[in-house]
Amino acid sequence: MEAVTRYGIFDQSFTHSGSYSNPYTDVTATATFIQPDGSSRSIPLFWDGGNTWKVRFSPDALGEWSWSVSSSDSGLNRAAGSFNCVASSSHGGIMPMAGYPYHMQYQDGSPYWLFGDTQWEAFADDPAQNLTHNSMVRYFDVRSAQEFNYVHSQLFGQVRAWNGGSAGKLNPAFYNYKTETINPAYFQESDFRVKYANDRGITIGIIPTESHSPVAENFLNSWGEFSNEAARLRYARYVVARYSAYNVTFIVTTEWNGGVPDTREAMHAVGA
Repeated sequence: MEAVTRYGIFDQSFTHSGSYSNPYTDVTATATFIQPDGSSRSIPLFWDGGNTWKVRFSPDALGEWSWSVSSSDSGLNRAAGSFNCVASSSHGGIMPMAGYPYHMQYQDGSPYWLFGDTQWEAFADDPAQNLTHNSMVRYFDVRSAQEFNYVHSQLFGQVRAWNGGSAGKLNPAFYNYKTETINPAYFQESDFRVKYANDRGITIGIIPTESHSPVAENFLNSWGEFSNEAARLRYARYVVARYSAYNVTFIVTTEWNGGVPDTREAMHAVGA
């Protein structure tokens, strides 16, 4: 049986069998995990390009876990398996401290004293400003050496919504927001940067995207780009499915004006 460390990551790939014009919108899939005490948790799978889907999950209880998939696609539906969660030295992600909700702790109960930084474009590339895969690797190395344990950033923002990874080819986060044609390559590079930071003791605060600003000349790369609340909710679920197993926090948006209807919809869509 596969072994997964406590607070580590179970990462499983699947293949859909149908033919779809846009798997991101056309397929639904959810994995249910049964923990050793018999209780259950569920998380969506996420599309990772081509006919590949993934589930990421971080177990927090030692012992044998089982899992199964329910999906609208026959190739994904009823996939099942198990793994054994074994002890590790990881403290896990962060959460409110028990009894002291304005303080933070790691999942194992260790105190977390936040010492953080803002890097608005941690997942984007702009070679003209030396914002690249390599410069972000260097950034996380420097911050870790300085004992920073937190950085928050937009997953993509109004200024930049593309990255190139180590190959340097610029990939957009979405080819088209209105038709919801997401580009998994953008998020694969973002995966690398989140994990790289986590491996160096840094919690990442993920802002899924910008708000719908009433003072901006346009609303590029923002919650307001999506056609409706269902599209915003689909993207929010994608972000949670892809990143919640890592050591992250989720921040709904940046500046927010309560008088903008589309922003209210975006906030509602992610449960704020």
